[in-house]
Amino acid sequence: MAGMDMGDHGHITIPAGALYTVHDVEFMQGMIAHHGQAVYMSRLAAAHQSDPRVQRLADKIDQSQVAEIRIMQEWLTRNGQFAPDSAAWRTVT
Repeated sequence: MAGMDMGDHGHITIPAGALYTVHDVEFMQGMIAHHGQAVYMSRLAAAHQSDPRVQRLADKIDQSQVAEIRIMQEWLTRNGQFAPDSAAWRTVT
């Protein structure tokens, strides 16, 4: 993925007959990093003793984004692609 260090897993191979493209894989990999940022930021609310309304919103963001990360990682794995960790955004070069 452009701008991200995907290590040895940066090369994407799409098998013949697959119903997805390189762009689909890159999108999923990039969205995992994007959602990882949202989780990180939402957890700052508790660390900074935010207003209870902000904390409730942050909790909802955390829960939804963690679930979506898991779904995207499972999709990538199921399709034989590299599934980055949700902290992949920290490796942006």
